[in-house]
Amino acid sequence: MFGNEVKLLRIGELARLAGVTSRTIDYYTQMGIISEAARSPGKHRLYSQEALKTIKIIKELQKQHYSLQEIYAIFKENKDSDLLEKTANIGRYLDNLQKEVAGLYPAIRLCGSDEQFKSVSSDIINKSLLVMQSLIFMINNL
Repeated sequence: MFGNEVKLLRIGELARLAGVTSRTIDYYTQMGIISEAARSPGKHRLYSQEALKTIKIIKELQKQHYSLQEIYAIFKENKDSDLLEKTANIGRYLDNLQKEVAGLYPAIRLCGSDEQFKSVSSDIINKSLLVMQSLIFMINNL
């Protein structure tokens, strides 16, 4: 086998490697999230390694409580946009958010609403952890 040949996976092998059922792969294919790469001479459905990566991403997003409809929207949107620009925009947004949060502290100390602030801040921390978890997953799977 030459170094640049792509190994295609039969649906059963893809299901086993991805930790899902063949029916799940059929459903993802019907939704348009993944697609068959080819058919074998025996008419077996064949999928690329990219399909395996996509299924792993889907499973990770589901762990973070995204619905399949939301995941579909993420994949559809990201096929139609410049991902590097979107990532840079998120970075700029986080810079601005950090400045805003730092500016809140003196005002909160003056207002004396510490308990409400702690409650809201706790929610923000949890959401931030999910964002970091997603970024780590993406970096590790590139």
